Amino acid sequence: MSDTQREPKRRKTAADMEVVIHPQGDVILKCGSAATGTLRQASSPIAWAYRIADNMSYRNTKVSSQVLSVVSPVFQAMLAPHFNEGSRLASAGKVEIPLPDDDPEAMTLVCEIVHMKGNIPLELNAQRIQAIAKLCDK
Repeated sequence: MSDTQREPKRRKTAADMEVVIHPQGDVILKCGSAATGTLRQASSPIAWAYRIADNMSYRNTKVSSQVLSVVSPVFQAMLAPHFNEGSRLASAGKVEIPLPDDDPEAMTLVCEIVHMKGNIPLELNAQRIQAIAKLCDK
């Protein structure tokens, strides 16, 4: 495709905002600034979803608490029974964790790596590497 024949930009859908890395996962990581609900003033759930998709990158990622706990001391502590998230996980069997400051694409990639999924790109640009490094430094 030549530079003059660019593909039209596709509008993000609700499916773009939901990623299942571990089908039996018990943790939903809500990444992006919409994780705090700051854009919920839209007139309907559909309008809210499109407003998020148009304004920012936002994603819910379903993962395993066991995998997160093995690879991350931060998640290990957070998902222990003496923290709110761990307490909710123990009582309800699942938990949603808002991460409004985390890059959704970087978090998805890191989760795919630690869950040993095959969706890992062979090349990353400098911006993506920086986002992953920032995420891993927490």
